[in-house]
Amino acid sequence: MLSTQFGHAQVGGGGYVSNVFVKDEYRGQGKGHDLMRQVTQEHGNQELKLNSRPELHAFYSKHGFEATGDEDFGQPRMVRPPS
Repeated sequence: MLSTQFGHAQVGGGGYVSNVFVKDEYRGQGKGHDLMRQVTQEHGNQELKLNSRPELHAFYSKHGFEATGDEDFGQPRMVRPPS
């Protein structure tokens, strides 16, 4: 789990990234990118997976995630290969 003053992200078993959020007062300041950089640096040696709303795919794509065409929980799955 990665918690900062501006947000939170969790990486669970199998490299599943969940509960990613940035507090309202920090949005629009690049803090989401900071958070995802930390996640990919700390867990980049394994495949990472997440489910995301389509409107956030461009954001996650900037961190190496690609849409797979599959869905979990009604949301498209994205995967980032190990670095």
